[in-house]
Amino acid sequence: MSYSSVSRTYWFPLGAQVKWGAPAVGDVVALDHEAWRVVEVTDLDPANWRDVDRLYPAGKQKAVRLRPVRLVNEPDPVKAASADVHYGALHVGTWRVFPDPEHYPVCVCCGTPMPCRVEVGRKIAEDAVKLMGRYEMPGACPACEQPVTARQRSLTFAENLKVPGGPPVTFHLRGKCIGTAQQYEKLWVKQDPESRRHRLSCTGHLTNHNDGTYDCTALTDCPGPIARHTAYSMCSCPDCHARPWTWGNGCHPDSKAVRNAGEAS
Repeated sequence: MSYSSVSRTYWFPLGAQVKWGAPAVGDVVALDHEAWRVVEVTDLDPANWRDVDRLYPAGKQKAVRLRPVRLVNEPDPVKAASADVHYGALHVGTWRVFPDPEHYPVCVCCGTPMPCRVEVGRKIAEDAVKLMGRYEMPGACPACEQPVTARQRSLTFAENLKVPGGPPVTFHLRGKCIGTAQQYEKLWVKQDPESRRHRLSCTGHLTNHNDGTYDCTALTDCPGPIARHTAYSMCSCPDCHARPWTWGNGCHPDSKAVRNAGEAS
């Protein structure tokens, strides 16, 4: 059994509670839109761990205590096949457990925990339509749905990836919008990595100075201070730390910061 990213985003069973660690025998847990009763919980001999289990940092495996949790499908444990699930912080660190294993809400049509697959599918479809609507408004930022004016910093993509044939997509380059713009840009670059380059993300390590400049290990490949970098740090320059910290925000440079003129290129 596995969680899909869509299911985990949209589906939280009605009446369930989040429980950290292995469930107890007798618990009814929700997995992939179905209810399962725990019938056995035992420690897993490290000799039987899978390769992915062994990727956990050395010395941590004993603390994690990977456990096979044997579950049977509710409400027909005879007809349904049982399944073993490995519990571990690396895989399923939390469980969705119904407080009362004998009483939990189910759909009268399909008998699965609410919200059922039909309800989740309807919600996903509704959100998809709303999302497409955000990309059908010329001159409006899809992240905040507000118009983009000439005085505002922005970035425009001629290609509309959400609505084929739709208008160009323009994002504000401000705090509450730039995250969505970065996600869009990743998809945009992925479609043509040979000729497109990132403008809102950088693989380099940025070091911020208190004089309006910054260094980046990506050197001239760095798209600029507003890009999301792999790592950030503050400089240790005596001159920078001798003056009051008025530029930027700690390790993050101001949007108007420039590359250090003394940086190797």
